[in-house]
Amino acid sequence: MAKQNVINNLENKIQAKDIIVPTGTKQGKTLAKYLEEINKEMYSTNEIKTNKTWTNNKPIYRKVITDTLTSQSQRKNINIADLNIEELTFHFGNFDASTGISPGYFWGTGDGIRYNFSQNYETLTIQGGANYPKAPITCTITLEYTKTTD
Repeated sequence: MAKQNVINNLENKIQAKDIIVPTGTKQGKTLAKYLEEINKEMYSTNEIKTNKTWTNNKPIYRKVITDTLTSQSQRKNINIADLNIEELTFHFGNFDASTGISPGYFWGTGDGIRYNFSQNYETLTIQGGANYPKAPITCTITLEYTKTTD
């Protein structure tokens, strides 16, 4: 019982900033710093500042946008103005209509699902194709970008 009390007391006192993670250097890193760095490589519907920089030395941010088209030929405009995108460095779309996942393509012609951005990156438009196999269609688009605010 005394051993359990000691463990419980330690669990209540130790925080992520108190734990050192070996990193191959003498100093190591606190667990909090280590977790912060790992989180920068995650994909999330929240905006994440990655560990990358663009050719203009600005930091690159990542955000995953998800939405659903309820009919095969539906068109949706999603407001992304709050991201303050200066330069889009990477984008990729996945679309799932319960018949398998397929990559979307950047705006073009045809009957597949497509997406594009307004000239000033304030709107993301997703449009289904009339011949796409089935609705609803789950849309997942990953963006990486620099910001006008940096």
